[in-house]
Amino acid sequence: MNNVWTEEGIQKGLERLDAKTGLNGAGLPISFSNAKCTLGQYSSTDGGSFRFSNHYYQNPTWPVEEALDTIRHEYAHYMDHMIYGNLGHGSTWKKCCVIVGA
Repeated sequence: MNNVWTEEGIQKGLERLDAKTGLNGAGLPISFSNAKCTLGQYSSTDGGSFRFSNHYYQNPTWPVEEALDTIRHEYAHYMDHMIYGNLGHGSTWKKCCVIVGA
């Protein structure tokens, strides 16, 4: 499927995850970078934010499944931070991945 992602499209994905978790990730700022090595990032500073790579999210041939999995992956970081106070790829993050389907 060919898809170019906007901030609104990503926010809708975050809203669906919020409905599962009761959190408010969709309320966090979303920005874009031109990174080629980082698909997405959750930052816990200044109240939290998400950043996604235009290199991938603006590529119409990048599989939608990869984009959605990256959104879920970064949301799991947000969830882990909000619920457990943790950052990284530890056991609590892995629990969050299971819940959000990452």
